[in-house]
Amino acid sequence: MDDRQRTVPNEKRIILQADSRHPLLTWRVLLPLAIIIAGVVAYWTSFAGTFIFDDRLHILGDRRLKALWPLWEALGRRRPIVDYSLAVNHAISGENVWGFHATNLAVHILAGLTLFGVVRRTLSREPLRRRFGESAWWLAMVIALIWVVHPLQTQSITYLIQRAESLMGLFYLLTLYCVIRGAGSPRGGWWYAAAIISSALGMGSKAVMVTAPVAVLLYDRVFLSETWKEIVRRRWALYLALVATWGVLYFSGVAMGVLDATRPGSHVGFSYRGITPVNYALTQCGVLLHYIELSLVPYSLCLDYGWPTARTVGQFLPQTVVVVALLAGTLWALIKRPPLGYAAAWFFIILAPTSSIVPIKDPIFEHRMYLALASIVVLVVIGVDVALRWFATRLQYGFVFRRTVSTGLTVLVAGALTYGTIERNRTYHSEALMWRDVLTKRPRNARAAENLGVSLLAEGKLSEALTTLQEAVKISPRSANVRNALGFALVAHGRLDEAIESFREALRLKPLYPRALVNMGNAMNDKGQPEEALAFFAQAVQIRPNDTDARLNLGNSYLGRGDVDEAIAQYSWIVQFDPIHAKGWGNLGYALLNKAQVEAGSGDAPSSVALFDPATRALRRALDINPESHNAWNNLGLALVMQSAAARENGSPEEAEKKLDDAIGALRQALWFRADFAGAHYNLANVLDEKGDEVGAVRHYRETLKIEPRHINARYQLGLLMLRNGELDSARQTFEQVLQLDPGHRGAQGALQEMHRQESGDPTDGS
Repeated sequence: MDDRQRTVPNEKRIILQADSRHPLLTWRVLLPLAIIIAGVVAYWTSFAGTFIFDDRLHILGDRRLKALWPLWEALGRRRPIVDYSLAVNHAISGENVWGFHATNLAVHILAGLTLFGVVRRTLSREPLRRRFGESAWWLAMVIALIWVVHPLQTQSITYLIQRAESLMGLFYLLTLYCVIRGAGSPRGGWWYAAAIISSALGMGSKAVMVTAPVAVLLYDRVFLSETWKEIVRRRWALYLALVATWGVLYFSGVAMGVLDATRPGSHVGFSYRGITPVNYALTQCGVLLHYIELSLVPYSLCLDYGWPTARTVGQFLPQTVVVVALLAGTLWALIKRPPLGYAAAWFFIILAPTSSIVPIKDPIFEHRMYLALASIVVLVVIGVDVALRWFATRLQYGFVFRRTVSTGLTVLVAGALTYGTIERNRTYHSEALMWRDVLTKRPRNARAAENLGVSLLAEGKLSEALTTLQEAVKISPRSANVRNALGFALVAHGRLDEAIESFREALRLKPLYPRALVNMGNAMNDKGQPEEALAFFAQAVQIRPNDTDARLNLGNSYLGRGDVDEAIAQYSWIVQFDPIHAKGWGNLGYALLNKAQVEAGSGDAPSSVALFDPATRALRRALDINPESHNAWNNLGLALVMQSAAARENGSPEEAEKKLDDAIGALRQALWFRADFAGAHYNLANVLDEKGDEVGAVRHYRETLKIEPRHINARYQLGLLMLRNGELDSARQTFEQVLQLDPGHRGAQGALQEMHRQESGDPTDGS
């Protein structure tokens, strides 16, 4: 029988009858709409956020996020659903952060609406229906609203890579929701199929989803079935299928990554050597209490806690006693008050994968509370509602009083939480702002100091960055990461010797540290020691063969010393490993161009236009990937100039002219993307001179010299143009300037001698 047809007290009947006149507007639109609006208001400031911390590694630095096809390759990863969604974002908006934030917010709001549906249907079922049935819509809305706007959720929404947590949370809630719907629907099979699909998608989002079948089974026993036998009889196939979705964790490599105790360099699972499973579990007792504290009073949120390991009795015993008491209370409630027990158990079930005995390098992250927060919100909201009912009864106030007070409290609490979320989102507006916030709350956090220093370097605040990193070394003198970052800052200050010492110390602390090896190689190059640089790059590649940055530097070193074939081999490896590596294609094109030039000038036979085809193809591929690469446009222009010369040499003047026109276009594109590119100005001036456009050639030679006053070739070519146009005084002055820069420049010497001979009337040719 429908709730509205039951006999109820007069006041309640009036309220329900008033509601029944517009049920669609009142219940099915306004309450969910309030959740949506609240979510948008709370997270509107998040759209100005940027990529921070792991975002740069897992979003900006992940080549695989740039490929949507083939599907099996795109999905063959640890978190395939999350990564594929990020790849879709990248395909739509590139590295524009707005699209990533919009998707994260959409996922979060959908999860909030699903939580609303789960809570509403739970409160509308026995054994809760008789007590909360008439308030189910309202209480569900309050719970979902508070959960959506709570500041503790910001790390799962505004910290972009933590979409893994919110997406998993959405699928977790959808799995439960579909089972609830299926249990009371004649089309239950379809709902169960949707639950299985949702569970599989959740497993492909984050490993915490492993607990979903357990949470659903326990819910079934508490709210849907009278006995365990009934569950087995009615839904054994469903649970068998839900357990089968664990296979996603196996095939994606997550299960073995956690359980395998032999993987070197692991940061999660039983291979991680930074902490034992027992110490990790004891440390988590303090973490769990901090999670509860932040849920109730979210006043001191922090991106990176640097949480210490609990090693002494005083560090873990008090917290352990409290957590054991909470667990015991949860078990008691599951037996005596199953609905209450389930709400409390949800907290421990969700956090079991990250807060039990599986070691993780970072023992605490706020995003792990994404779903677990729902447990605390439910207990608090229902507790307040029960208290209001008791007071209303004692004071003989009715339903209107209770709903008025409830509405006022909801507005007050949700408003305060929304304000907190808005303010918290502002710390994500820049990396430097976020790391300053971390250091304010955790002054001894060396990783935060390191990241603040690096972000300040990126902002061009070199002095402040150096000071910050020097402080980081004082905090953690044995951190190879900090030493490496300090060396990077010293390079930016031009203090190469000190930088090299810092890199050496980083490598002493961590000998197999590819990033420090690459930075050391770059510093050696800057110091004019290319052979030493090459050795460091080669060592970095040996340690991490798939490090494309190290290989790129190694290829550049080979090219710099004239070993073009070795350079081509390194660049070719890069583009085979990563077919959309723009720099790899660009450098490969440049190396192939160098090789073609050597081959073109090595024989007596005319060079072929096709000789330069591999270079032009590689450069065009680079530009397909990154159309704004000024270097690739410049090198393509040079390759086309070479092809033009080859065509002219082979008696194809029309093709030669076409190639020359294409070269001009390519060089103009290079200057479009970088107007102060001296090399492109010089190359364009040469081509325009060849085309007979002397005015354009002069202009671009002069532009070259504005940018690089010591560009000898541009000055010399400008002098020749002046001489050709009869500007003798200007030409003489220009050649003299060339000789001031390079006293042995034979071209300038010869030009001045010829000018002197002509002016003196000497008929000899100087031979």
